[in-house]
Amino acid sequence: MKKNDFMEDGERKFIFTLPYKLLAVVLVIAFAFYLGSVLFGTRSVTELLKLSKQEKSLKKEIIKSKKENEKLQKKLFEYEVLVPDENSD
Repeated sequence: MKKNDFMEDGERKFIFTLPYKLLAVVLVIAFAFYLGSVLFGTRSVTELLKLSKQEKSLKKEIIKSKKENEKLQKKLFEYEVLVPDENSD
């Protein structure tokens, strides 16, 4: 059995010709640009991570605001109980 039973000599030379080498280089460069866009573009992974952090901080702020609102509502209720409404006469 020969070393290259599946490939004829002509096929081997055809695959490694200059146009196919250039096509391979162009495809690699295009893929590199695509990958760079995915990682660092406006719709990228880094943007997703940044927005995820922002979402977490906003959720914490919402919880903090709700707790503060509860305290203020409690104070308001206590104030309404202690001080009668002057307009209710």
